Amino acid sequence: MIKVSSLVILLFVGIFSATAQTSGASAGKVNTIGPYQLGSDFTELKDLPGFKYDSGRSKPGIGVKVGKIIDKNVYDQPTIQRLTFHKNKLVRISVIIGDPAFTEEQTKALVAKQWGDPGKKQVYGGNMLYVWAGTTGTIMILPADGGRQMITLTDNDKSHYVE
Repeated sequence: MIKVSSLVILLFVGIFSATAQTSGASAGKVNTIGPYQLGSDFTELKDLPGFKYDSGRSKPGIGVKVGKIIDKNVYDQPTIQRLTFHKNKLVRISVIIGDPAFTEEQTKALVAKQWGDPGKKQVYGGNMLYVWAGTTGTIMILPADGGRQMITLTDNDKSHYVE
């Protein structure tokens, strides 16, 4: 099972997105998943029903806040939605599908309804991943804990990546 921290995913997608924009399938702007749009303000989203601030993943000293919502708000599936903010702007949206029987192909189909077919999987870090590379953000389907699928949309703006 692959375990990846929020910071590692931010760096991973940041490095990968520059390559994906020149070599992978382009899906246009790529800035939303479900009701969430990159760049949204923390103060707008923190009052959503079910939003819980995640003090364990947040790093206020470097401007990183993380929250999560558990519901059926995205793709009409039971999900965990993890929202990562840098300097109060939404820079990453991770949607973990609750059902471990939900396959990678089913997950790809959910994203493809909005952003089109990503084409063939791309190799990164020894893993084969579906990637939608856009001018604003990059979406990847990654493995999550418990054999579940995770859809992650990350802002391509390098100023949001913190060490």
